[in-house]
Amino acid sequence: MSRSGAFGEKGRRKLHRLPARSGHPAAALGKSCSFWLVTGFGSGLARWAPGTLGTLVGLLLYLPVKSLSPALFLALLLLLIPLSIYLCTIYSERSGDRDPSWIVLDEIVGFWVAMVGAPLTWQAVVGGFLLFRLFDIWKPWPIRFVERLPAGFGIVLDDLVAGIYAAFALNFFFLKATKKGEEALRFLMEAL
Repeated sequence: MSRSGAFGEKGRRKLHRLPARSGHPAAALGKSCSFWLVTGFGSGLARWAPGTLGTLVGLLLYLPVKSLSPALFLALLLLLIPLSIYLCTIYSERSGDRDPSWIVLDEIVGFWVAMVGAPLTWQAVVGGFLLFRLFDIWKPWPIRFVERLPAGFGIVLDDLVAGIYAAFALNFFFLKATKKGEEALRFLMEAL
């Protein structure tokens, strides 16, 4: 699909009435704070791999917030989830596209979910990034099903589920990698 045809005929008819500010069709939707948040501060407007770049923005935002306070990180995440569903609904409806590639707020939120419970180390951050992208692209069950939900729910919740899968995998790895974690896993397995 070409970039100019990303919204289809119906979407182009809706967008042509709005003033375009750049070559990207999404730019016609405005440059408000919410637009910049939904596009991951413009990373979603990239020609190549906007989802990966949006996840990278999520990583860059995650580092200072998590280093300040894990409680602040969780509070912001819990506020960001309903806000992202709301904003993704608005911008997907305005564009006429069900899940525009330039909306990357869902990747940011999904990555943050992947990092819940993970230690603040470079290994965990890189591992969380790679695992989240793997599950987001691969879309094992029920991610593909959740993706079909209407509007912002489908856009955001599939990334939340991918983030949950990544969080389980990442936290299992770090539990397995430490002596205490190995003992805890052995105790759990014996208890089951």
